[in-house]
Amino acid sequence: MELSRPHGNNQKRFLLNPTFPLNEIFFISLILQSNSMRHISIVRLPLPFLFISLLTLSSCFDKGCIDPMASNYDSLADRDDGNCKYAFATDETKDAFAENYALIAHAMYQDAYAQSEAMRELIHSFVANPTIPGLQACKDAWVIAHIPYSQAEVLQFPGSPVRSSGGVVLHERINAWNFTPAHIDYVKDSLEAGIINQAAKYPQIDAALLQGLNNTVDGKRITLGYHVIEFLLWGEDKEAVDELSSGKRSFKDYDTSDTNVVHAARRGQYLSLSADQLSNDLASLVNGWSPLGGSNYLKTFQAYSAKKQTRLAITGMVLFGQYELAQNRLLTTLTGLNPEREESTFSDNTQRDVFFNVLGLNSLFRGRYGMSDSTYIEGASLYDVIAEQDSSSANQLDVLMRKVMKASKEVMSPYDYQVSLEQAAGLGPITDLTVSLEAFGERLTEVAAELNMGIQKDLPLQD
Repeated sequence: MELSRPHGNNQKRFLLNPTFPLNEIFFISLILQSNSMRHISIVRLPLPFLFISLLTLSSCFDKGCIDPMASNYDSLADRDDGNCKYAFATDETKDAFAENYALIAHAMYQDAYAQSEAMRELIHSFVANPTIPGLQACKDAWVIAHIPYSQAEVLQFPGSPVRSSGGVVLHERINAWNFTPAHIDYVKDSLEAGIINQAAKYPQIDAALLQGLNNTVDGKRITLGYHVIEFLLWGEDKEAVDELSSGKRSFKDYDTSDTNVVHAARRGQYLSLSADQLSNDLASLVNGWSPLGGSNYLKTFQAYSAKKQTRLAITGMVLFGQYELAQNRLLTTLTGLNPEREESTFSDNTQRDVFFNVLGLNSLFRGRYGMSDSTYIEGASLYDVIAEQDSSSANQLDVLMRKVMKASKEVMSPYDYQVSLEQAAGLGPITDLTVSLEAFGERLTEVAAELNMGIQKDLPLQD
C-alpha cells in the first residue's frame, strides 16, 4: 500500500496497492488538527473485524437536535433526530393564527345567524297559516340552521362571548339540549303539561317570561334555543328505537281554527318567540366577533398576547372536543340506560350534529372553514403554530385528527339506534369516535404544556 503526501491545497490522497490480499484490508486512522496531518496509524486488520468495527463506530453517534437556534439544542448530539423545537420563534405565526381564528369565529356565527333568520321567516309564515308542507319546510330549515352552530361549538373557551355575555351564558339559551320537554308542552303521559298549557300560571307568553325561566331547576328547565324549537316542530319521539323514526307532531297543533286543538295560539306564539330569540342571540355573537364592531369582544381578544390567544383557542378545542362532545354527549349515551339521551332526540338529527361538531374542530386545527355560500375562510392554523415549534408533535396531532374525522363519518343515523347496537356489542363507530376525540384532546393538552401554553387549569377536574 502506498500513502501519498499532502496534495495541493492540503488535500490528502490515499492509494491502495492493487496487490493487497482480498481477505484483509488496511484500517487507516487519521488524527487531524487544523489542516495538516499530525499522525497516521496504519493497522492491518481482517476484513470481518473491520466491518464489525465500522458498525460499532456508527452506533456511537448520538442523535438529538443539532440546531443551536432551537430551544432543545443538544451540544453532544452528532446527528439530527428531526425533533428540534423553537418555542421562542412563533409570535408571528401565532398572530396569524389568532387573526384567522377570529375570522373563522365571525364567519361561523354569521352563517348560523343567516340560517336562523331563514328559519325564523318560515316559522312565522307557518304559524300564520299552518299546513303540512309549511311544517315540513320549517323542519328542513331547522336541520340546515343547526349545521353552522354545530361547527361553532368549538369556540367555547372561558370568557368567550358564547360563554359569558352580560351575565348570561348564551350557549345555555342557544343550544341546551338535555331538558325536560314537559316543562314546555304536552307529552304522551301528561297532556296538560308545560308553559303552553298552563295558562292560569303563565297567562302571558312573552320574551321576558321565557328568558326568565330558562336554565332554572338545575338546568333542566330549558325554555329557549334550537332544541326547544326542535321539540315544538317534531314533538316527542316515543317510538321504539328500532322503529327508526322521529317525532310526529301534527301541523294541527298550530291550527287555531280547529276547536279540538287546545292552546294552538299559545303554542304558535311560543314557537315564534323562540325563533326570534335565537336569531337575536346569534346576532349578538356575530357582533361580538365582527371586525367592524366598536368596543366588542374581538377588540378584547386582539389585545391579548399571541400566546394567550393561542392558549384560549386550544382550551376551547379541548373543552369541547374531549370533555363536552366525547364525554358528556357520546360516552354518556353509550353508558346510560336510556339510548335516547342524545342531543337532537326529537328529530333524530344527532348524527349530523356530531359530524359537524367534529368538522368545526377540524376547521380550527387546519385553519380552513367552508361557509354556507361555498366560499372559504383560510389562513394560518393551529397545526402551523405547533409545527413551527415541534413538527413531530404537529404530525402526531395531524394523524389523531384524521382518525377523529374518519370515525365521525362512520356514525350511522338514527343515532339512538346506533347506540343500542353498540350497547349490545360493546364496540362500534361511536366508541371509536369517543376514543379518538379523547386521544386528540389529551395529546393537544400535553403539547400545549410542552410549548409553554399550558391549559390544564382551565379544564374540568377529573376524578
